[in-house]
Amino acid sequence: MSGTPDPSSVLVAGPTSLAAPEDECLGGDASGEGTTSAGTPSGSPDDAAGTIGSDASVSFDDLLAEAGIDPATFEMSDTFGALTVAEFAEDGASPNTEGVHVLAIESVALRRLLAFTELSIADTEQESPFTQIELTASRGQLAGRSFERGTFSVCVIPLLSPTSSLSDGASVAFVVSHRALAKAVGAAGAVVHLTFDANTNHLTFRSGRFERPMKLMARNRFVAPDLRELGSDLDLPPRTIPTATLARALAFTAPFLPKDDAPRDLCSVEVRDGAALGGTEATIAHLGDSAFAGWDFRIDRGHVARLQAALPFLGETVEQTETAHYIRLTGESAILGVARPTTPFRSCDLTLPLHADRELVAPKVALLHRLKGLQATQSASFRLRAPRSKGKQVRAVLSAPATADAGEHLLRTSIQIDWRSLDPRPFSLTLPLAPVLRALEVLDGSSVYLRFPEHGSRLILHTGAESAPTSVAAVHVGLPRADAPRSKRAP
Repeated sequence: MSGTPDPSSVLVAGPTSLAAPEDECLGGDASGEGTTSAGTPSGSPDDAAGTIGSDASVSFDDLLAEAGIDPATFEMSDTFGALTVAEFAEDGASPNTEGVHVLAIESVALRRLLAFTELSIADTEQESPFTQIELTASRGQLAGRSFERGTFSVCVIPLLSPTSSLSDGASVAFVVSHRALAKAVGAAGAVVHLTFDANTNHLTFRSGRFERPMKLMARNRFVAPDLRELGSDLDLPPRTIPTATLARALAFTAPFLPKDDAPRDLCSVEVRDGAALGGTEATIAHLGDSAFAGWDFRIDRGHVARLQAALPFLGETVEQTETAHYIRLTGESAILGVARPTTPFRSCDLTLPLHADRELVAPKVALLHRLKGLQATQSASFRLRAPRSKGKQVRAVLSAPATADAGEHLLRTSIQIDWRSLDPRPFSLTLPLAPVLRALEVLDGSSVYLRFPEHGSRLILHTGAESAPTSVAAVHVGLPRADAPRSKRAP
């Protein structure tokens, strides 16, 4: 993914058909290369095998073999997202509708389409099927789709006016460089005209006085990666999910996902048993919500940011369907598909205990402010000292030793907290600074509970919902055994 789309670009195109036309290999004269907006030739000699004029005599079995699939054992699914598999027919697809087709498109709509499909464009300078976009035009709409290993996207936008050269049910399709089209749109005015000559296989981009030919790519080269994405649908009914609910689950768990190598059972965000889960060996985020009841969802950590960027495009609700290899999220005018992780998230007991050795309640904003101040020490941990309780409130001391780079000194601050423990004795322990800060940033509410379970080696930070422990937002932070809560002898 080479960029993040503008969240304001949600497009509601009304009921649309995302059916793609049957596939063909674009033939023609390879000398008709286009130029970029800077006037330099698009593509390179290395791209020649995938451009106009490439060999179109590629059988369906050849495409399967190129995709690493045994033709003898391959089973075609009935659908791929909302795209029909007729385009993969062995005897070739029916050709594009003959003639010259002029597509009038609002620039802002075309930018939206490019922003969404960029979510599945490979971030590389080398031109390949994973940096290209297929555009399919019918009489009243334009659909774009792109693929990268592990993800695909489809977006549909309306045309400014019906294409007179296309009858109802007819369509044309062509493949261009996503990067080259985005550059051209960047120089365009309010309206773009794409003129596709199906007889000579040439495409011209025009907006006002700006005009340039666009280099077409061979569609058979673009389609070959699609075969890796096909899979029979699992025996699971589609689910309709509020976009805001999914966005909340991702926003809560994403900050705790592992950044480096991690066990496979910690490399995903998962919604199960009424809660969203995500984290590392040391810290796990647990977001319980009644909206998650009966919902099973799992996404690899590598696709979380991509999905978060896609959600504003999909409308208020999305339909979730799954295949043997993919999760598909279908919105009002767009589809995003990401690879489906096969390893479930780690099983662990994250129930909120009813009783704990120690429990403190602190004002969240004040605690967050003081801990951010301790970051100046560049220390990975901080010390929490709670004195003997003489009532319901005590003043706890927070301190952190500075590293050599930050100067040899100790930062100390204090905060007024509510004492909820039955044991009035003072205690002191060391806590990891970064996970506690992240927990305070994602937890809602004005107060935060710091709970240390009996004989535990963890800290549970949560807000409210004491009477409903299964519907609570909590972050479980592991503590070294040597630093589990321990009482100090009173002076």
